[in-house]
Amino acid sequence: MKNIVSLPYLGETVTEGVLRKWLKQPGDSVEKFEFLAEVLTDKVSIEVPSPLPGKVIALLVNEGDTIPIGMPILEMEISEGTVDPFNGTTEKLDATPVAPGKTGIFLKDLEPLGPTGVKDRDLPMQNLQSRSVPFKSEEFRDKRNGWMRHKYSPVVRRIAIEYAVDLNTIIGTGSGGRITKKDVLLHIESYKDKKGSAVQSQNLSEDPEFVLTTPARKSIAQIVENSVAVIPQAWMMIEVDMSGLVHYREAEKKGFLEREGIQLTYFPFAMLVVVSALKNHQLINSTWSDEGIIVKKAINLGIAVATTNGIMVPVIKNAGNLTFRQLAAESHRLIMMARQGELKQNEIIDGTFTLNNTGAFGSVLSRPLLLPGQSGMLTTESIVNRAVVSSDGTIVPRAIMNMCLSFDHRVLDGADAAEFLRTVKNGLEDPLLVTGLEGKKLNV
Repeated sequence: MKNIVSLPYLGETVTEGVLRKWLKQPGDSVEKFEFLAEVLTDKVSIEVPSPLPGKVIALLVNEGDTIPIGMPILEMEISEGTVDPFNGTTEKLDATPVAPGKTGIFLKDLEPLGPTGVKDRDLPMQNLQSRSVPFKSEEFRDKRNGWMRHKYSPVVRRIAIEYAVDLNTIIGTGSGGRITKKDVLLHIESYKDKKGSAVQSQNLSEDPEFVLTTPARKSIAQIVENSVAVIPQAWMMIEVDMSGLVHYREAEKKGFLEREGIQLTYFPFAMLVVVSALKNHQLINSTWSDEGIIVKKAINLGIAVATTNGIMVPVIKNAGNLTFRQLAAESHRLIMMARQGELKQNEIIDGTFTLNNTGAFGSVLSRPLLLPGQSGMLTTESIVNRAVVSSDGTIVPRAIMNMCLSFDHRVLDGADAAEFLRTVKNGLEDPLLVTGLEGKKLNV
């Protein structure tokens, strides 16, 4: 029996994903639950499992294609003797909830339609982790190509209207025969070359560019909109004298690299001190609810990372139980995974407080937006050399860093935020900060 596998339902807010990598090729045999492809959605990589054992016949989309939930991605032949999930009937859906460890249920004779991929809005979508539709004839391929061919993006429609382009005359190179912006522009350039029209080329280059948003950008937009709309956020800043840490890092960075295999940065010091401060100021490691404030016992430290796909926030779980070296190693691993697009779903969830190193981009002042479900986010800014008046009245050069805290004013008052920041400041300025870590004191 031939079937096609569609991009599975991946959550209520997920409507599409990017097929990052095929893990199987035509002719490969697969076992039930064996991974078929990697899909990048909501900034994480998710593996699509095979619903049943069989053999891959054809790949229906290309690596790099953006595909909606429910769209067919792969054709496979189901192994003989496989138990029919409908118990021999194709007349109705078996809506029995999926048991733990199962990947999902099969849907038959349903047409992909909209982000959920099916017509029937009464289906138990919360249980639907993968679906398969019978592949009966080439009619399905033609139908699928027809759907995609006439689903033009806004930028394609705008250019077509402005330059009177008949889209029916263009062969699309996108997924499923979809006509892309590049297809339309190449068509116009071809027409310009034939007619020698310099005016069309000039007008096209002067038009504002319409940039289609990626799934990652849409996810970020939704998060920040919710943050601003729901959370009453206050802000506070404090100056930290980093002179001791600057001297210490300069003296120790070569040896640390040789021992640990990673660069010694200021960020692990900030993480160590922040985690310690959260233990003493537990209210900031909490979530607001209408019933009351939920104070989290575990400290799951989010670390904001800038990537080509936007900001990602991997989470160091149980950071309060880790040593300096462990914090440095785990943060380095997660940052590399984020930049390479290799983060897994469980590595970006359950954060309780977030630390953001905006100073890496030269920033000296910032006002971060809180992540929903958290009561605080702290930024470390650039370290700047300043002339400072010491306690004896002399002017001395010091390395000063601003730290900026956004906090949920429903949970914390200004005094609570100030006490937390003062604890962080004292920790970073403490000459004994690394005693027991390297056996040396900071040179202040």
